[in-house]
Amino acid sequence: MGTLFAPELLEIARSLRFAPPLSVLGRRAGERNSRELGHSIEFRDHRAYTPGDDLRRLDRHLWSRFHKLFLRLGDDPRERPIYFLLDESTSAWLGTPPPLDLARQAALVLASIAMRERDPIGIWTFSDQLQRELAPRSAGGALERVLEFLADFTPNSAAVDTRFEVAVDALAHRGLRPGLLIVLSDFFDRGGVLALERAFSAWPHELALIRIERPTDRDPALSGNLRLQDCEGSGTVEVTMSDAVLAAYRRAYAEFVKGLEELALARRAGVWTLDTGRSLLDQLDVLSSGGLLVP
Repeated sequence: MGTLFAPELLEIARSLRFAPPLSVLGRRAGERNSRELGHSIEFRDHRAYTPGDDLRRLDRHLWSRFHKLFLRLGDDPRERPIYFLLDESTSAWLGTPPPLDLARQAALVLASIAMRERDPIGIWTFSDQLQRELAPRSAGGALERVLEFLADFTPNSAAVDTRFEVAVDALAHRGLRPGLLIVLSDFFDRGGVLALERAFSAWPHELALIRIERPTDRDPALSGNLRLQDCEGSGTVEVTMSDAVLAAYRRAYAEFVKGLEELALARRAGVWTLDTGRSLLDQLDVLSSGGLLVP
């Protein structure tokens, strides 16, 4: 797997599983939906067949009429789709290691847990629009497919600034089954927290926010007279980094983090922060102790 995807990550992930959806938190203690494969309980819609889908859901009546393969879709409580949205804007590639490395590691671990529980998964990346896609597949897909997708990343010349409203709206209009959307990003959007609020209002289902933070995001090691360039645009600004300026920055950053947490609280979502200055192996407890994962 190389140094980016150490085997130890998946070894530790075997002891974890996703917490139940908010919609089932009111059940009796110990009650949990079955993970056995089965047919959908309630018919809902059709979509075109793609290789790897569950053949038991093929609609034979449509095949006999149109000689095309369609799947019957239903709200099956035994399956909980898990969707990943990874930020690959310019800022996601800055730093050593870049935030996108940690985001990809976390996505692989979480995807492996979902597949072990036979939950369907799909993965998208975005900047100012949706970029790469690993289309959702039926439960139990091959981990190698996910690993190959996440490993094959290089800086995308088409990826510039971050526009959550465009990306989430595009995803919400894909006709996806209700499921958990896990967003991995630094959540820096030119529109601020208000833009994030508008963006996530387009997603009506479960939501989890994993914030990838560099140590210099919260405490920049800058001094003197500087010309700073917008890492996701072409603008520059000249500034003298005095103690007062740094203090103002830290206050603004704290307000941004607080706003994101309040947004998540209003959506009954969660925010988990992963630090690029630490290995993911040392931070898996952040996801489990925070309620996204459980032993």
